[in-house]
Amino acid sequence: MPPRGRELSKYLNDAIIKIYKESKSQRQIVKIIGISPATVQKFIEKFQSEGDTLNKPRAGRPPIFTDRERRISVGNGKKKSED
Repeated sequence: MPPRGRELSKYLNDAIIKIYKESKSQRQIVKIIGISPATVQKFIEKFQSEGDTLNKPRAGRPPIFTDRERRISVGNGKKKSED
């Protein structure tokens, strides 16, 4: 089943692992960071099984334009509308 919520930021991922490695309990991590106990538990389980904190890439069609191409086309559209 796919995840239903948003991904944790890299900052939160690293913070959870740092506190976990300091031998703090899951309840203490929840109080310090302020996220749900289930999220902390799932994340620690994922870290123990995979050994890293990286989020997996999503499946789906790749974007047609790169970020740079998209910015250029938006900028060109704004210039033409101003003329």
